Amino acid sequence: MYCHKRKIYFLSIIVLPLILILATFGITKAQETDQGEINNPTSKLGLLADFFKHDGNDSTEYDTLIGHVTITQDSFFLFADRAYVKNKEDVKAFGDVSILQGDSIEIFADSLFYSDILKKTQLFGKVIFKKAEKRLNTTQAEYDINNKKAYYTKGATLLNKSQKLISDSGIYDIDADQAIFKGRVIVKDSFSLLQTDSLKYDLSREIVYIIAPTFIKTDSSEIYCEGGYFDYKKNEGLFYNNLEIKNGERIIIADKVRYIGPEKKYILTGYPVVNERDRQARANTIIYYEEKEILDLLGQAFYKDDKRNLKSDIIKYNLKTDQYETSGDSEVIDNTGRTLKAELLFREPNGVDVAERNVVLKDINQNITLYGDVLKSDSKSDNYLAFNHTDQPLLVKELKDDTFFLKCDTLVYSKTDSTEFYLGKEKVSFLKSDISGRSGNLTYSALDSQYVFTNAPIFWSDSIQITGDTILIIMQNNQIEAMKVIGNAFMIMQSAEGTFNQVKGDIITCNFQGENLDEIEVEKNVEMVYFIYEDHEIIGVNHTLCGGLNFTFTNDNIDYLRFKDKPKSNFSKGVIIDAKSHNLQGFNWSESDKPRKKSFSK
Repeated sequence: MYCHKRKIYFLSIIVLPLILILATFGITKAQETDQGEINNPTSKLGLLADFFKHDGNDSTEYDTLIGHVTITQDSFFLFADRAYVKNKEDVKAFGDVSILQGDSIEIFADSLFYSDILKKTQLFGKVIFKKAEKRLNTTQAEYDINNKKAYYTKGATLLNKSQKLISDSGIYDIDADQAIFKGRVIVKDSFSLLQTDSLKYDLSREIVYIIAPTFIKTDSSEIYCEGGYFDYKKNEGLFYNNLEIKNGERIIIADKVRYIGPEKKYILTGYPVVNERDRQARANTIIYYEEKEILDLLGQAFYKDDKRNLKSDIIKYNLKTDQYETSGDSEVIDNTGRTLKAELLFREPNGVDVAERNVVLKDINQNITLYGDVLKSDSKSDNYLAFNHTDQPLLVKELKDDTFFLKCDTLVYSKTDSTEFYLGKEKVSFLKSDISGRSGNLTYSALDSQYVFTNAPIFWSDSIQITGDTILIIMQNNQIEAMKVIGNAFMIMQSAEGTFNQVKGDIITCNFQGENLDEIEVEKNVEMVYFIYEDHEIIGVNHTLCGGLNFTFTNDNIDYLRFKDKPKSNFSKGVIIDAKSHNLQGFNWSESDKPRKKSFSK
């Protein structure tokens, strides 16, 4: 084979031009034999050899060529060790056979049959088609001289730069650098293996066109599809028709996938879905970064796992770290039934979920809705932190036949098992149908159903105002059962005539019956001012000091008053000109600061 390469090179620059000239004048160069000199001016083929023998009759001619055989026609050159030519049209060549066509196509074989009329060649043995870096190896093939196409059915291997293609049968258009392969087709390169039963191949552009069920395997993925292409130069491809991609336990389904190898990126369109164990992602378009394990879900994005369902316009999800970020109207529903909505959701590296802008959290099990600008949550411990950005967070809790509203600068909400807890900090305000108030801080625990207000708390119930260092509200069946004021307790009761009955002490306890105030008990260092009326006019005022007192209500009016020890009373009888002069020290009626329902609207 190598001697013919040297011969092809030598003949192409020196001998072949001479052969062409001789063939033009119909002269065949041959050695003399005992049959005499061969001279055939009507020859269709140019023949040249070390030994030449001519036989024939009126209808058939036979030429035998041995040693350095060269047969030419136009730009077609055939070389062999020996050849047999019939009627200058049909050629049988043997021994180190090679063909040179044009300036780029080289063909090698052990033997061949050539028909000059059909312009077709049958090649046998070790058959090689070569053009530049492209090389097709087979054991039997047919070659169409005019169309420069090779046909084979006994299997072949095509080598093209980094690609190795194995197939049972095929058509190789050498001039156009195009091929069609059938049967068992395998394409290998340094990073992938493709298997199919039919394939089109553009050799110059290094693109395979998928036209049948095809499997592609890489180091990390398996792809099945029935249509598309793969560009080996760019390491890019497009796959469609019954598409499925397996990446470990991850399964990707879509109508179409564009693969960009340099970025290890898949662009999925047409109802794309990514499944992995208990995870699923869907969107109008999904971009999957294989190496980074990141999903970009674009348009009607949806992601779910065993803990939550996440919806948004756009979701960016890191499957390695479980971090995510959304934009557009977003919603998370966790496995406890809580729903979180916002314009932006994301998870920090420490596992904390953050919601921003128009945040709404609903917990149907706890009958709670939380509104805010910024909300942080820890799904592992069921903790939520809402804080003031442009507007105070608002908590709304549905009670039995009532609603509890709570606002503050910072709100912490958590739940462990069935016990819920929340903490309000700075500028706390709350409202219920029968009670409202303000304070600096608030804590609540469902374990003992107690609200604890500190830092200058102040309460209002109808015409009653209560202040103290600490105020406790004890709930029972979603209703207030009792309220306890501890430290500097001060109760002010406004009468219809505009005066204020007042009582203060170390501790004030208010007990409720249903929604109505039933009993008040005041303990230690008690001081009381009580105005007496007759026909809506003040006829006196009673100022009393004692160790404790108790009074009960009927229809919001005091109907019974009892002192725990002997009181010291000072009764001023007659018309009271200046009721304010009888106010107890620390008196501060702040009804104008009382929270209104409209301030809790959302």
